[in-house]
Amino acid sequence: MTLIEIAGVTSKTEAEIPVQVSRITRKETAAGKPYFAVTLSDATHSATVSAWSDTQAFSELENNLGGGFYFVKAGFQKNDYGLNASGTHLRRMNSTEQAAFLAGGEDQRKVMDADWNEIYSAAQALEVPTLKAVVLAILDDPKNQERYVRAAAALKNHHNRRGGLLSHTASMLRVGKAIAGNYADICPSLLYAGIILHDFGKIVENDTEAGFSAIPNATGELIGHISIAAGIVGRVWRECAAKQPDLFKGQNFVCEHLLHLILSHHGTKEFGSPVTPRTPEAFLLHHIDTLDAHMEMVRAAYATVTPNPQGLVDAPFPLKTSLVVPLATRLAGPVSSNP
Repeated sequence: MTLIEIAGVTSKTEAEIPVQVSRITRKETAAGKPYFAVTLSDATHSATVSAWSDTQAFSELENNLGGGFYFVKAGFQKNDYGLNASGTHLRRMNSTEQAAFLAGGEDQRKVMDADWNEIYSAAQALEVPTLKAVVLAILDDPKNQERYVRAAAALKNHHNRRGGLLSHTASMLRVGKAIAGNYADICPSLLYAGIILHDFGKIVENDTEAGFSAIPNATGELIGHISIAAGIVGRVWRECAAKQPDLFKGQNFVCEHLLHLILSHHGTKEFGSPVTPRTPEAFLLHHIDTLDAHMEMVRAAYATVTPNPQGLVDAPFPLKTSLVVPLATRLAGPVSSNP
């Protein structure tokens, strides 16, 4: 079973699953007994469970506060506070097991390969020569490529998993391609280049080199992914211009438009954009980004939260609402205890 399947169980389920213990916080109960709040992660989800002081897991983690890769065996069950694990037992993975776990299953690798190919093919098809040259130069860098395919799209809320940035970007590209032709003032190549690169700074801010979860780092906290991405694009643009001066002569305005998409994609200064959208592509990119993030949060809510008898799902922050079981699900058959 995967962690997202475990997170959605409706009754107590005994299982042993492979996970990364990515964060450990020591706490105390109201009675003063110590326990650990433990964040578990895999390629599908992240969840926090409690390791109580009378379990083998508590003893194991007390001696390994840095976390690591484990098989966790427990009785899992959802409650009002999240995912509960009882009788938790941890077995540390050996190096072979860890390598296989990080590589993911065959189905997962196929999805990631398809997402990468879609993004790279879109870069190759860009019709503005300078945009094509810059985007391909960034994607062709082996170090960038390695980090791009493993980075998370966020520390929490949406696509907050290894490979999440790749999934988010490919999904946004599909949306962008579907709607760009509906707006006459759009330059499709600019929109697609902006989609590919708007979150590229997350290869630093949300790198998952140590496993499945992105761990906050000083560079990400001090500079942020928007500024990091703008810096990468500006540097590579200058490098490409130096190598192909005839192609790039008089094209700095194209660079400004691309940088504007990166700098404005959060929509408002309140949410971290140093400038607000000022071009058709910038408005589209912002809304496509927001749409895909919200739909991913909705998907995760349906996958991990059990509907109540009325068919309502309490969506976690930041959706701030209750969701109703989708019509497609209802048409497919009974849902939980719903009438």
